[in-house]
Amino acid sequence: MNNSFQLRDGLIGVGLLLIQLLIFQHLPVFGSRPDLIVVYVIWISTRYSKFQTLFAGFVSSFLLDAILDLWGLHMFSNTLLILVGHELIQNFGSRRLIYWQVFLLLSTLVLVKYVIFLALAGIASAYQVPSFTFGNLVLGTLYTALLGSLFDTLWKT
Repeated sequence: MNNSFQLRDGLIGVGLLLIQLLIFQHLPVFGSRPDLIVVYVIWISTRYSKFQTLFAGFVSSFLLDAILDLWGLHMFSNTLLILVGHELIQNFGSRRLIYWQVFLLLSTLVLVKYVIFLALAGIASAYQVPSFTFGNLVLGTLYTALLGSLFDTLWKT
């Protein structure tokens, strides 16, 4: 990929970070909020190598953690998601998926990310982490997957 594509994809990541912080942070659905950065990281995984995806995921997640004062929880959980699922994401990214397949894949990956996030939050209980219930976990996963599927559909058209 040339530098103009990398710059454009980086600006998309900054835009999604701003959308998450300025809009969706204030629009909870039954107490759950979407995580657009994990959608961005999954999208970047379909386009770039593992190292480039790790770098983009690290930077975007670190910025999110710094702003939300979670210092490393999103960064580590997104990084672990990339390390575990990059080949799977690239395999599915090379295919033309329909809406429900994208939704199912995103739901699974976002749920894995949230489980990693909650495990890390339990280990780092010294930090003030938002409390999650099972309902928030499921609704947050579905909310994020729905928005990611919508972005995917809009991006393809």
